[in-house]
Amino acid sequence: MRKIRRKIIISSVVVLALIGFIIWGYSGDGSSVNTTPSQTTSKITTEASATEPEKVYLPFSATLENYNDKEFFSSPCPDFLNAEQKKIWQEAYFMTYMSVAENSFGLTGEYEKSPRLSDDGHEYHYMRTGVSYDEMYSYITTAFTKEYTEETFMADTYINDNGELLFHDRARKPDVSYRDCEFKLISSNYNKIEFSMTALYSWKDIATLGELDKTETESHLEEHTFTMVRTENGWRMDEYSFWL
Repeated sequence: MRKIRRKIIISSVVVLALIGFIIWGYSGDGSSVNTTPSQTTSKITTEASATEPEKVYLPFSATLENYNDKEFFSSPCPDFLNAEQKKIWQEAYFMTYMSVAENSFGLTGEYEKSPRLSDDGHEYHYMRTGVSYDEMYSYITTAFTKEYTEETFMADTYINDNGELLFHDRARKPDVSYRDCEFKLISSNYNKIEFSMTALYSWKDIATLGELDKTETESHLEEHTFTMVRTENGWRMDEYSFWL
């Protein structure tokens, strides 16, 4: 009887020791197993929701510096502007010209598949260029103020789509009837310059009067006004009414 009771006691001690070892090994100091079901789920969720790297778009390179015929944009230029102001004027003239030329700034790409609606209900498509919006914006603001760039120059024609430059193709050929101009200084101080341009447009040797619209004449003059302001980054165009 004593032998049986002794065996029972020994067996109980061994079983308790095994249970204690298992509990200590798996949760006592946490060194053997450190992953709970909730931690495993969290890890899987984190890996599944990892975001893809940001797309890198091509640099915007259609600048006056890279244009093959810079001399074309050296005139007309107001004589009363200083060297820095003349450089800004030439950049602004180039940008305005390129924005209305065919394939604005030479941008190419694929049109969006889904059309957008304009305020008047017309459908139109933006072209995806693969070019960086920020780089074009940075370039335009080397000649124009940020306000003019955002509210007038880029406005609804060029938009930022997650970093990509998209544009609504409203480009046309520059006005072939534009011939010459004359500048006049209106006012000038340390922070602001205002001046005007009297531009001559003529259809002489281009078309006969019979081919023109009834509202057009063979030649006419137009008055355009400009404002240049001093900013923390130097002089910038803030009003530019000349539409080539």
